[in-house]
Amino acid sequence: MLSGPLSPAATYGSAYIELQCLYNQLLSFG
Repeated sequence: MLSGPLSPAATYGSAYIELQCLYNQLLSFG
């Protein structure tokens, strides 16, 4: 993984992508 100030950005980016996937699943179920 990246070290330094970019670490938080990468972490939030990954979390955002996961949330987007979950949101898409909810839309498909709806």
